[in-house]
Amino acid sequence: MTLIIARRGAADVAPANSLAAIEQGIERGADGVEVEVRLSRDAELVVIREARMPFVGPVPVPVEDLTLAELKTIDIGAEQQGFRGTRISTMAEIVDLLAGSEARLVIDVKEDPLHSEGATPTAIAVAELVRACQLHERATITSTNHSSMAALAIAHPQLQIGLRHLVAVEAAAEYAVKHGARSLHPIGVGAATADVSAAGEQNVAIIASTLVAEFWPISEEEQLNQLFALGVDAVVTDSSGLALAQRKAHA
Repeated sequence: MTLIIARRGAADVAPANSLAAIEQGIERGADGVEVEVRLSRDAELVVIREARMPFVGPVPVPVEDLTLAELKTIDIGAEQQGFRGTRISTMAEIVDLLAGSEARLVIDVKEDPLHSEGATPTAIAVAELVRACQLHERATITSTNHSSMAALAIAHPQLQIGLRHLVAVEAAAEYAVKHGARSLHPIGVGAATADVSAAGEQNVAIIASTLVAEFWPISEEEQLNQLFALGVDAVVTDSSGLALAQRKAHA
């Protein structure tokens, strides 16, 4: 059965990556959640997609230049009815929220794409958290920085490592194995199609994300239908409620 992973929690009804979104994503029936993680100036893992945040003055400040205390002053729910006062969550808070559940956790490490000397500090911090909380069996660490993920896989072979990619990867399964990854995370149906055709023999999981943008000609509903038909191992989606209904229809 294809697992359904709620991207940034139930971000269609609550502020993305917030504790409220994570909680509602699981309550809807999703098998897990995907969160995006960055490192603050004082080395705290914060769950936020944006690289820069409004803080003081007209120019947004890079997340890595702000402390956790400073980031916690930012209201990420101010423009969403019913969520005023919502604060940026930490990975530790997310882990505490999911304690006692069987929910899968996909951790998308937002890091410098040009970093090529070993694992990035953010990736290392995520690995340490996963190990300390004994989340090896249900947490996957992924990133578009494949060299960082490869270094992490060497340092921590017991962890589940994934590789995010927007375009199809030639010899995808072999590429994943070479980088120590147990899963590929194609973004969009096109990349996923190429992955599925080769992944089975190498025992590489395919965790595909839908992609919806103004320039993207296929709706999320159409993409979900195609991904279920392909039989991917999991889908990461902004519309977990829709995905749950479609999975039932494909059963």
